[in-house]
This record gives sequence, structure tokens and C-alpha cells, in this order.
Amino acid sequence: MNPTIQSRKSALVVEDRPSEREKIGQALEKLDLEWVPAENLENAQAQMGREFAIVILDLLLPPRHDVRSTLAFLRDFRRTHPIVPIIILSVHDPRPEEIREIVAARAGYLFRKAEADLSTEELASLLKLALAGTISYSREIAGFLPSLVEHAFQQENPLTHKEWTILPLLYQGLSPDQIGERLSIAPASVRTHKKNMLDKLFDGQFISVRSERAMFDWYQENQYKYHS
Repeated sequence: MNPTIQSRKSALVVEDRPSEREKIGQALEKLDLEWVPAENLENAQAQMGREFAIVILDLLLPPRHDVRSTLAFLRDFRRTHPIVPIIILSVHDPRPEEIREIVAARAGYLFRKAEADLSTEELASLLKLALAGTISYSREIAGFLPSLVEHAFQQENPLTHKEWTILPLLYQGLSPDQIGERLSIAPASVRTHKKNMLDKLFDGQFISVRSERAMFDWYQENQYKYHS
């Protein structure tokens, strides 16, 4: 089936292997979705202006069979289609930096392996979940997610766990001596942590003035975002 009628109730299938395109198409038909085939990235890019219910694509696509080219298409597509579900169905075993880009694009990733190939029914079930807003990852990809989430949190959150323990107490008005007694650390360590927090927040442009007041204002605004 190679429908060409433009419809919001259609799917874009970017896959160079005819047998795989047909299998994906059969799964989509079980969901009452028409599908538009794209055999390479050039064909896929020609469809960028259309509206789709879902996109399914391989990572290794002609003409280059280069993952970077497909990831560039993924970034471009996501910018113009921020809420369309995307599922990557590929034999490629991505590197951590590639997984990071895939996760950032809110795309699911399913391995297409002969020894554990998905049936048409299983694929249809996963696509149905994606249409409902659930992002699915194969076991191999899911194993990377905790470290990726931790990395993203560390990149965004400027303070350490210890600093998040001390800052609320400073905000409450406790002195370094009182905090040191409560946490069983030296008051000098509390003062060092306070200096480090001010440096991090100011150098990272989280606060515009290196002052205790600015730090407390930032804490009041962000305490539930970063620390619970």
C-alpha cells in the first residue's frame, strides 16, 4: 500500500528496505492509519511540510547510511513538528552520544534484530502506545537512561547534594556554627560551602549579583525544581 493522499491520519515511514516498509505499513493499517513511504532521507525531507500522526524511521538510510545525517533530519523534524510521535526502528547499536540526541528529540528506539524480531501485532501495539504519548525503548537503550537523566540533571543543577543540605539551613537564618552542630561538620566547612555556592551561582549566571540575598532569592524560586 502506497497512499499519496495527504491526511493528518497518516504516517511517514522512512525505510529503504521494501520488506520492512511493508511490515511497518501492515502494522499501521491495523491502527487504521494510511502511510507514506520514504526510501531515503531526501524523500523524507520532501515530506517535512506535511502533517503526520506518527513517524517511523531507520537510522541507517541512503544515500550515506550515516547516523549523523539521520540525526540531523530528526532534529530538523522535531523543530517543525514538536508533538508528533517518532519511533526509530533500526539494527544500528547507537553510541551514548547518539542515544542522548535521540532522547532529546523525544523519539522511541526499538532494535530490529532477526533473533528477536517484532511481529506485526507487537509492532502495532507499540505504535499504538506511541500514538497515545508513550515513548518506548528497547532494553539495551533503556539501560542508558538513568545515566543520561543524571547527566542532564547535573548539567542543569549547579549545586551538589551537600550544598542542597546546607542552603535551606542558611535560608532559615541559621549560623555556620548552628549548621555545623546540626550536620556534624566544622563551621569552617559550612562557610566554605557557602562561598562555593555563591561562586557557582554567580559564575553560572544563575544570579546576577554575588550576594547572600540573591542566593536566597534563587533558592526560594528553585527549591522545588532541583531539590525535594
